[in-house]
Amino acid sequence: LLLAGIWPAVPSAGEVEPMATGLVILPCGEEIVVELAVTASQRSRGLMFRDELPAGQGMLLICPRPGFRSIWMKNCRFPLDLLLLDNSGRVVHYEQEVPPCDEEPCPNYQSMRKVSAVLELNAGSVDKWEIDLGDQLVVIPPLK
Repeated sequence: LLLAGIWPAVPSAGEVEPMATGLVILPCGEEIVVELAVTASQRSRGLMFRDELPAGQGMLLICPRPGFRSIWMKNCRFPLDLLLLDNSGRVVHYEQEVPPCDEEPCPNYQSMRKVSAVLELNAGSVDKWEIDLGDQLVVIPPLK
């Protein structure tokens, strides 16, 4: 996954930078353990080159400042639900069942409002946990 304008280059499959973990609490009370992508290289890599995302886990890509974002699924191997969050952790946009990009050019998914973070979850999570626009997520980073 790549958010245009803040992730400058697409990393190779071999480059890995460790990430801290945090917790996201959904409105239904479900707690999701998330990897925190806070550096440019972490955000650039996202979930690229992975074969799966374990159940109950996700990745939170934290933007250096709020802005309009363009999202794509380059080198992602499985579909995702993408939740775009404002500065307060409110869901301002989401995309469901976003498929991997099989050939270029990859489709882009545009935010219509400024976002501060993107939560990547397994496809089907929005329906499973009844997440909707305006829902408030609680982010608790990082875990020790």
